[in-house]
Amino acid sequence: MKKLRIYLDTSVINFLFADDAPEKRDITREFFAERLARHDVYISDTVLVEIANTRDPVKRRVVPGSRSQWEDALHVAVATVLAFDLLLSWNFRHMANVERQEKINRVNCACGYEKQLLLVTPMEVLNEGENE
Repeated sequence: MKKLRIYLDTSVINFLFADDAPEKRDITREFFAERLARHDVYISDTVLVEIANTRDPVKRRVVPGSRSQWEDALHVAVATVLAFDLLLSWNFRHMANVERQEKINRVNCACGYEKQLLLVTPMEVLNEGENE
């Protein structure tokens, strides 16, 4: 199986430490423990800026602050231009959902980016290959 090129948005990093959402936290930790080495995984400067901009200095090292649609658009742009296979996110509202994925890929295609970008959660990557 070919290694996937995966872009992580800030929400994935955030959920490593989300004690208020233990199910997503545990899935994210399992992704890091079980799947990280199987794929080529990247973040961008946008992720680092989001983390640096949190108001809580204790969390600044690991947990991002508030999100905006602008940053979400930057994550999609980076993943599109650099031709990643997957954009991994826990952001269901703006990214990891079928409707957004379809819209993003339509716009990308209209702009000359032919590769389809999949926007999925860590759970979907954990479940890969289960039916093989």
